[in-house]
Amino acid sequence: MVLQVAGLSHRPEVKDATATLREGIIWLDGPELGVHRLIRMLASIERSETGTVLWNGRPVAGGSFRRMLGFLPNLRHQWFPNGPRVQQSLDYFAALWAVPRPRWARDQALRQWDLEPLANEPVVNLSSGQQKRFALAVSFLMDPVVWIAEFPFTGLDGPSRVVLQDLLQHRRAVGTLNLLAETSDIMGALAWTQKLELRDGVLVDRSIISAK
Repeated sequence: MVLQVAGLSHRPEVKDATATLREGIIWLDGPELGVHRLIRMLASIERSETGTVLWNGRPVAGGSFRRMLGFLPNLRHQWFPNGPRVQQSLDYFAALWAVPRPRWARDQALRQWDLEPLANEPVVNLSSGQQKRFALAVSFLMDPVVWIAEFPFTGLDGPSRVVLQDLLQHRRAVGTLNLLAETSDIMGALAWTQKLELRDGVLVDRSIISAK
């Protein structure tokens, strides 16, 4: 599995993003605004000015790549609508993405992210930490082949950080691709496989395989 990035730009934050991303845990480092812009382009949420993104040699534009992509945005830039409840929202996304065994996937997500007591709460009423767990549950709902996330550990309590860390190590072992924008103190505890740095708008491969 290969995600190829070729000449992506969205000036002034991103000038030339070119890299080959392979399965494992990939650490994306750099200025927050530039990383935010780059991640949204990789997830096909925001259009680039130039360049392309290929998944196994094919453009990611279109529904087929989105159905295998889990995306976790930076919740500082996220707006939650008033009304939908936690369980209702998980049911909606399971149906939208045609998740196999949708009720099982929903119940598993509720248990895994300690959302069962909050199942009937409106998402907009959750605390910031609870909203983060909800967003993580949504992003992993389809058991995605590719997972792209902005600061996934930020705002999580200790037990939830352990859940996420264990899940990422399992996903690394089974051969999925996981791209994280995260701080160095967090990534130091993960067995990442590739490090990319956005420097002066250019994407640089800084990979020294983590020995953890």
